This record gives sequence, structure tokens and C-alpha cells, in this order.
Amino acid sequence: RPKMARQTFPALGVASAGSLALALLVLLRAERDATLAPGALLCVRAGAISVGLLLAGYATWAAWLLARSVRAVEPLMLTTPIELWFVRHAQSLNNEMSEGMLGKLAYVACNACLSARDPQITAEGMRGCAAAARWLARRKEDAGQEGVHFDLVVSSVMQRAMLTAMHTFCDAGLADEIVVAPFISETPLWLLCYPRVSNMPLGRAQQLDELRHTRRIHADGRVPLDFSLVGGEAGDNRACLPPSMPRFLRWLWAQPRVQELVRERRLTGGLVRIAVVSHGTFLRQALRLRKHPRNNSVCTARLQVGVPEEALGVSEPRCARGARKLRVRLTEAEVVHAGVET
Repeated sequence: RPKMARQTFPALGVASAGSLALALLVLLRAERDATLAPGALLCVRAGAISVGLLLAGYATWAAWLLARSVRAVEPLMLTTPIELWFVRHAQSLNNEMSEGMLGKLAYVACNACLSARDPQITAEGMRGCAAAARWLARRKEDAGQEGVHFDLVVSSVMQRAMLTAMHTFCDAGLADEIVVAPFISETPLWLLCYPRVSNMPLGRAQQLDELRHTRRIHADGRVPLDFSLVGGEAGDNRACLPPSMPRFLRWLWAQPRVQELVRERRLTGGLVRIAVVSHGTFLRQALRLRKHPRNNSVCTARLQVGVPEEALGVSEPRCARGARKLRVRLTEAEVVHAGVET
């Protein structure tokens, strides 16, 4: 990518030049060493030639990418009326377990078995959801009915996010149902690709059984989840991975329901507010937050999409030279609620 080229090629170029110089030095010393066996000398020559060819291929590839970066023009981005409210899930069992140094060690140990997979939220987390709902209700009273009216509430396929969405929005009357969305689950790998079992979703049938059981105990028993956009209740959660903010934004922008809301707001004015209940590590990386977001914290950002090149009068748009993905990005995220004090 052009940005990657500008950031990494200087260092890689120095390393490549150093490697090539070292290979040539070894070859020259081997040529001068009269005691070296003919077979060993042949191996040294072949190795030096291989290194040279490899570096030449890399240099060609690097030059091509750098030329593309020079020619690349920053696309014109249009700020849409979509305002996204990113909510981190409430305290979950793995969050509670990882408090303190001993807790972190126990959490790492428990991640080695399936008992910590796709945990639900704790009783403290449910109190956090109730506090977050009260905070949203106060904003609604202060700003009027249009203050925090949500046109859509989406959640990741993880149980802790779905429970947070139901307890925060549905139980407080802020939404009628929760739409389960792809590509916003937690990052499943940790340091050195160590698998975090707690970030791997269970099968959808098992999830629904556990969610119904929890909702019967702590709420009215309803599970107002809409899985229609991710394959239905019999779908596979693995199809909703891996987490990726650009893929999620492109998926969201392509939904007919969202497009209809955008057309309506452009005529009548106002914003399309969409709540997105997701996860801490994913949100910190995707939104480039300075600190890891606390449970129940809320950040807002506006969705921007690239203007089609045909609309700018480009004689040969990129789409004619090959399929191009829709350019999407978010404005700088603003933390509007740092977390819930329970």
C-alpha cells in the first residue's frame, strides 16, 4: 500500500543494501580463499546469486509501489449523515477474572481451555448496563426526543456484546431489537498469535440457549436479536470473522435499510444514529484511541465514503481498470462517555 511504502521502504532498503553487501563480501572472500573446496565455493556462489535475485525482485516491487504512491490522489471523501455511537460491552467474566496481576495470570491460564470461551457479562456488568441506559436517558431528556434516538442498534456475534446491547437499549426502551452484525467481534489472537479462547464465539445454537437462560433469570426472558443479516439463527458465526472496521463500514453502507434512512435524512435533515456494541481492543485499534476504552464507554464518529470517480469527471475511472473497493473511513472519534461508575 502507498502508506506502507512510505513508512517501511527506507528501513527495508537499508537492510536490503546491507544484506547484498554482506553477500558480496562473503563471495569475494570465498573466491580469494584457495583452500575452499570446489563444491563449497559453488554453494557460496549460488547463495550470493540467489540473494541478489531476491533483492532485485524486491527492489522492482518497491519501485512499482512507490510509483503508485506518487501517482495516487487522495480520494474526495463525503461525510454522510450517519453518526456511529461505538459502545464497549459491559464487564464480562474474562474482564472480572483479569483484574490484578494474579488475575491476569489466571486469565491467561484459563484461555488455554474451552471453559472461558465466549463469556457472558457479570452482575456488575448488568448494573453497568443499567447505569449506561440512565445516562442515555438523561441525554435524551436534555437534548429532546431527537437527542439520542437510535435508528439502528447493532452488536457483534459475541455473547457479552449481545447481552450488553439488550440490557442497555432494549430493556430501557431505547430500541426494539438488536441487529447482529459481522466483522466487529474482538480480536481473536493475542501476543505472538496466542489464541484468546474468550474471543472465539460459540456456535449460534449454543449461544441462543445460554442467552435465553440468562435473560429468563435477569430480565423478561425475551431475546430480541435479529440474525437475518448474518445467516439467520442457523448461521455460522465463523462467517462473521475476522474483525475489520473497513469491512464492517462497507457492509453497513450497503444495507438497504441504512440507504433508505440516509435518503430520508437528506430530505428532512438530521442524522442517522446507529449504535455499535463491540469490544475494547477492536475499538481501540479501529478508532485509534489513546487509551483502552472502559466497559460501557461510548465514542462517536461520522461515516465518510469516497465519491465515485465518475462523478468527478475522471475519463478512465479505476473501476474500469479493475474492481475497486468502496473507500470508507471514520472521522476522528470523540469520547462522549468514559465509562460507567457503578
